[in-house]
Amino acid sequence: MFVLDRASGEPLHPVEERDVPRSDVPGEEAARTQPFPKLKLHDTDARPLRFWNYTEAHNAGCQTLMAGVRYEGVFTPPSLQGTMLYPGNPGGTNWGSMAYDHGSRIGYLVVNRWPTIVKLIPRREFRAAKRKGTLNGVQAQHTAQNGTPFGMARTELVRNGLPCLAPPWSTLVAVDLDEGEVRWEVPAGIVPAVNTGGPWSRQVASCFWQCPPRKGCAPMTVPMATSYGAGNCRPVHIQRRWVTGTAAWTTWS
Repeated sequence: MFVLDRASGEPLHPVEERDVPRSDVPGEEAARTQPFPKLKLHDTDARPLRFWNYTEAHNAGCQTLMAGVRYEGVFTPPSLQGTMLYPGNPGGTNWGSMAYDHGSRIGYLVVNRWPTIVKLIPRREFRAAKRKGTLNGVQAQHTAQNGTPFGMARTELVRNGLPCLAPPWSTLVAVDLDEGEVRWEVPAGIVPAVNTGGPWSRQVASCFWQCPPRKGCAPMTVPMATSYGAGNCRPVHIQRRWVTGTAAWTTWS
């Protein structure tokens, strides 16, 4: 997370330029370095990947989906064999943005971990791939990217609508913007469909839109800050104390 001076645009906390994975696509040259801020909201390298052992069949399907897929941390470029993007297209803070409390100078963000697999397809092969409509055995979005040498296929790292990686899939994070530090981080909500009442059920973290069968769901929720604390999300709202992140009350909409 970058925190900038509103007048000059200069970063208020350290930013380090680091080497990032190279592109292996013929004719493409990706940037060799990228800026990494001190304030980190999620892993920049999720290896070793922690698969969610929901069932044996679910885990086997996830392994098949990841077969041959490239992943070398954040900024791994799209590739011909397929690349996992983490935290993914709907991941990080891409959907919920940030809530801010002026009194405490604390920012509250919902951080999603919902990886995407993206694969580049040579132009001459794209039409057939789009007709087939799959990527590593699951339904996938196909986009022509006209005017480029490659089309694209992508899908979320889910099987039958359930995530492949272990929870939490979404967390509410409180950040001290003056100090550039994370104050606390807690799972953001629950998933009633898989809340079995077991010891992990309240740690499974996310809120889901209603999605068509077999299409998968992405966690999309927004934070809200009040004088009492911060909370999220739809369809469940969990109000949390801003100092500790502990739950104050919960309500369903």
